[in-house]
Amino acid sequence: MINLDNLFNRIAELELTAKKVSEDTGISTGNISDWKMGRSAPTAIKLNQIADYLGCTTDYLIGRTNDPNNSPAIRYVNEEEHDDEFTKHLKLFDNPVSAGTGAYIGENEPFEMIKVNTRMTHQARRADFALTVKGDSMQPIYYDKDIVFIKTQPLIESGQVGIFLYNGESYIKKYLVNELGVFLVSFNDDYVPIKIDMSKKFECFGVVL
Repeated sequence: MINLDNLFNRIAELELTAKKVSEDTGISTGNISDWKMGRSAPTAIKLNQIADYLGCTTDYLIGRTNDPNNSPAIRYVNEEEHDDEFTKHLKLFDNPVSAGTGAYIGENEPFEMIKVNTRMTHQARRADFALTVKGDSMQPIYYDKDIVFIKTQPLIESGQVGIFLYNGESYIKKYLVNELGVFLVSFNDDYVPIKIDMSKKFECFGVVL
């Protein structure tokens, strides 16, 4: 779960109440209470909405910076801003990476274009596309709703983290090859490694940067 201390510190600094925030943004007080108690986290849409309302960046609200005016590393292309040598445009596919058919990297799959500041997010310099993580199987390195940057390639080395399609499901996992076989491994010890049956469809979409 992301750290939302800055969000509630900002609300307090502006002498607002959850009810006032709810009335002005349309976000329910129940949602706000759940965020404060750690029972859930805001969606990207609601996070952007409340950041605009509070006059700060989403990076500040989720604790990636302590400067409320610091420019975020990622913006959506429909925002008007000057592009420079440090700005890169990438496709952020709508479907999350932990499950699904894997068809999200096809030409007809929904996506949004994002602008990435490569000075703040150096992984994006070599990336070909981006995806959103779903679930906690790759914590503490990759968290739910994190955006990851991927370089397209059909093969990766053992020990690298990649994006895979296996038996109709898509995954972000560490690729591991040893004398026992080929495995997709989670960083979270609560998840058992997935042993790959090579008689089933298995495909690597790229390496996570």
